Amino acid sequence: SFFRLPPPRVVPTTSYLFLLMMESELAVPHSSGGRSRWGEIFVDMVSSTASAVVSVAVGHPLDTVKVRLQTDSGPRPQFRGSWDCLTYTLRTEGVRGLYRGVAAPTIGGAFEMMASFVVYNQAMEGLKRYRERSGVVRSSGVAPVVDVLAAGLVSGVCAAAVLTPLELVKCRMQVQELGLTDIKHSGVWSCLTHVVRNEGPAGLFRGLGAMAARDGPGTSLWFLTYESMCRRMAPAGGSKDDLNAPHLMLAGAAAGVTAWSATYPADVVKAHQQICCAPATSAWALMKGVVHEHGFRGLYRGWLPTMMRVAPCNATIFVTYEVTQRVLRKMLYSDPGPARRAH
Repeated sequence: SFFRLPPPRVVPTTSYLFLLMMESELAVPHSSGGRSRWGEIFVDMVSSTASAVVSVAVGHPLDTVKVRLQTDSGPRPQFRGSWDCLTYTLRTEGVRGLYRGVAAPTIGGAFEMMASFVVYNQAMEGLKRYRERSGVVRSSGVAPVVDVLAAGLVSGVCAAAVLTPLELVKCRMQVQELGLTDIKHSGVWSCLTHVVRNEGPAGLFRGLGAMAARDGPGTSLWFLTYESMCRRMAPAGGSKDDLNAPHLMLAGAAAGVTAWSATYPADVVKAHQQICCAPATSAWALMKGVVHEHGFRGLYRGWLPTMMRVAPCNATIFVTYEVTQRVLRKMLYSDPGPARRAH
């Protein structure tokens, strides 16, 4: 059954980055099997939206803890660690405080996931057509690692452009009870209009460079890790379509932990740019300031709650995405067939 977990062939997650870069290709077929291009885009959009909503519901409380720890700067930080921040928030604001600003990441997450998956899949199709025109065709029908990395980079940068304004609103609402913002907002719209009125439309894109530095390389590693793990766990002669829910969740969790760990310092800089500092402060100056105050450990402040959030969130993202795709293809095409690889 789909929820049974046969013994997987898994390499420890800590070895993946090295192993991934040594591989020349991944089992990621490009072809959509004769299905309508717009039909596949529709499937991607619905599946990615469903995955975003589920992941935000699971992970937003720990995201609030992460942002508050990241921006808790100064010689005497308010919080001693993740647990202290979590209990303080529950004690002073209740459960609602952990979900402060949740509307922004729900909306933004839906757009981010749509941008990530749709752009990634279309980029993979475009690279496949380019290779065919150039006469470079893989007889095995699998995608080279460089294609996965390039498509992931493009989709990550596109997602960053879409997500930055809502990420800024989310971060400011998450820390407003700590006195780190100049005004307390009643909701997403109040915060959004305040930023536009006081900083101009460009103010909504503060931190875009750090977002792109996080999401571009991070999305490349995200897709690469997920695809490689799925390939290694698939039965001999099989594919990702033969994997069940626990396998997909394991691959998704590993992909999230790998991508976020590699790009976490950029997320710290992004949080400071969007909340604490003047618009003229450069990312490099912010990074040096964090290191000066807290040492290099400061670039990973809030890492633990982030990993506690990232693992289940990314597990739910990929399993929801894959299962929704299978259901939609069965409804649209009657015969699900071997589904096109989402990544």
